Amino acid sequence: MLEVAEGDLDAMPHGVTGESSAETIPFQVLSWKPRAVYFPNFATPEQCKSIIEMAKSRLKPSTLALRKGETDESTKGTRTRYLW
Repeated sequence: MLEVAEGDLDAMPHGVTGESSAETIPFQVLSWKPRAVYFPNFATPEQCKSIIEMAKSRLKPSTLALRKGETDESTKGTRTRYLW
C-alpha cells in the first residue's frame, strides 16, 4: 500500500507546475476547438507507426443518430471518423 506523508498532497498555486522543465517543453497550439497541440520530437516515426498498428484492431466507425426518414444505408459513408 502506498503511504503518503502529511503535506505531500497539498495543492500548488494555480499555474505552478512544480517542475521547472515543464516551462521549457516546446509546443504549438494548432487548434483550441477541437484541442490539438503539436509537440515536436514527441515520438519517432517508428514509434508512431507502432502505436497506429496496435490501435488499428480497436478502431471502428462512429455511429450516427439517425433523423426521421434516414436509414443506416442512406447515411453510409457520411462519417469517416473512427472511435476507440
